[in-house]
Amino acid sequence: MVPVVTILIILAALLIVAVIRHTYGKDYTPSSPHIPDEALTLQQAQSLYSDGELTTRAGYLHYNLSKAYEVPDKDLGAFVGYVKPDAQHDGTLFIYDSDDRLRGRITDQRDYYATLLSRRHTNCYGFVTKSPDGSYYGEVCLRKI
Repeated sequence: MVPVVTILIILAALLIVAVIRHTYGKDYTPSSPHIPDEALTLQQAQSLYSDGELTTRAGYLHYNLSKAYEVPDKDLGAFVGYVKPDAQHDGTLFIYDSDDRLRGRITDQRDYYATLLSRRHTNCYGFVTKSPDGSYYGEVCLRKI
């Protein structure tokens, strides 16, 4: 009877050690709600752009475009689109409108660029306009990721 009890005690101890090793070091992480990457409508973007200034919505980050590209006069003003990382230049983000036309770029944004690489793109809104001297400039608000 003593050998059977000893074997049962050893098996119980091994089982307890296995359970402890399996659960040890695993931190509890509460589930966070998924925030949908909702796209704004052009009318909403136009309401956020007035008098040459862009209002930033909650959940977005505001940037001045490092380079705004030329667009037809009918397309000047507010736009809705998406941002993609530049595969050739680390830290550079390309801004496209919803018609897949390049509107501008933002440089030296390494943290956002690194985060965006895993997502490939995210939504944005902004404006591009023409200054009196003929150059283009603009601002953009990127969805916080």
